[in-house]
Amino acid sequence: MDTAIAALPEALVREVEKLSVEQRLALIDVLWDGLETRDCPVPELSAEQRRILDERIEEFERNPGAPRKTLAEILAKHSL
Repeated sequence: MDTAIAALPEALVREVEKLSVEQRLALIDVLWDGLETRDCPVPELSAEQRRILDERIEEFERNPGAPRKTLAEILAKHSL
């Protein structure tokens, strides 16, 4: 079990597991929105990270129809 999930009360995890997919997605939205409204510090990007992101955005804008890797392909490549 993921350590972050293991830190949650078991009763809470069991209740979440009972939810439908639609209910879980709604819960994710509520949790995500809650993070946005709190004083959660968001780390600043380094100059190198910003440069890489800018390059990727530029490449996408130059060739938006280029084949892209799926999340499954990326996860498999990195054994995740």
